[in-house]
Amino acid sequence: ERKSLLQGLSYGELPEPSSGSRNPALAKWKAVLEYEKSNPERVGDSALKKRVRHIYTKALSSLFFYPEMWYDFAQYEMHSNDPISSNSVLERSLLALPDSLMMHFAVADSLEQQGRLDKAREVYSKLEKKHPC
Repeated sequence: ERKSLLQGLSYGELPEPSSGSRNPALAKWKAVLEYEKSNPERVGDSALKKRVRHIYTKALSSLFFYPEMWYDFAQYEMHSNDPISSNSVLERSLLALPDSLMMHFAVADSLEQQGRLDKAREVYSKLEKKHPC
């Protein structure tokens, strides 16, 4: 089943900016990720996490400019009880998508949930300077 899910996906090409419309590759990569998360091989937690991270990394090689993929990856890390990795993914997303309001709000929200209110305020301040009303 994995082979059929991966068929037609490219991960050796340069990523293209998000066009605002749905990219068919996004849905395909999400299907691959759901399959891997279901743990069809019944591997241990550590091996599963490594495998899913690897798939997210491969997906981001072609969907680098898609905030939805970055957000999903960060949420996966958070649900895996790894807030440090989640923060790392979110910070990398800001490097990839410095003008993405979604990713800035996701970073600030994550920081707030962790009780790091000063850091969340910094994100909001930078965002306000970048996008004044």
